[in-house]
Amino acid sequence: MPTETTQPHHVKMKAWTLPTVLGLIMSVVGAVGIIELRPQLSVSPQEQLDKSKPFSAPFRITNAGYLAVRVVYVTCYTDQGKAGPVNFKQSAFYGPQYDGVILERGEPETMLCNMGENEVHLNGQPLKVESADMAVIIDARNLYVPFTTARRYFRFKGNYFVDGWQWIAQPADQAFQDRANGMVDSSIKQREEIRARLKK
Repeated sequence: MPTETTQPHHVKMKAWTLPTVLGLIMSVVGAVGIIELRPQLSVSPQEQLDKSKPFSAPFRITNAGYLAVRVVYVTCYTDQGKAGPVNFKQSAFYGPQYDGVILERGEPETMLCNMGENEVHLNGQPLKVESADMAVIIDARNLYVPFTTARRYFRFKGNYFVDGWQWIAQPADQAFQDRANGMVDSSIKQREEIRARLKK
């Protein structure tokens, strides 16, 4: 009886031509370039100016990228907090002097989100803030590159610890961003309306 012989299978290898390799390299470089073109910012809380007032802590905004950045809008957003028996939530604050600031590479700008103490009262008396969940939200773009405006969320939770009040960085999940966007967009609309009236 004749013996069956198995023919070896030949696997066809993909030919890596020069155009293919160059195309892959350009795709990677392009992706990295797009990421780099987006504003690269960092935000860090500083020491409180008044130890009894958590919101007196300045926040330092730094351009951590290679290109100059225009801070189109910067908004302080409080998601929620507690002061004595009062629970407060969803408020926004902005300082007009911070909008439009240009930051060169590595340049910092310090802003105050001094809003909480002026908003939490009971029977006309201010209450001590015990905890808070807030964010510094920045709409910025690279100065010399159009269509790169992006919104960044820098969220912090504050509580009293053994050595005093501390703002601890936290991730801003989608639910947090969704709650913040309505307040921030309303704040931006309000300040644009004010600027339009001032120009008349």
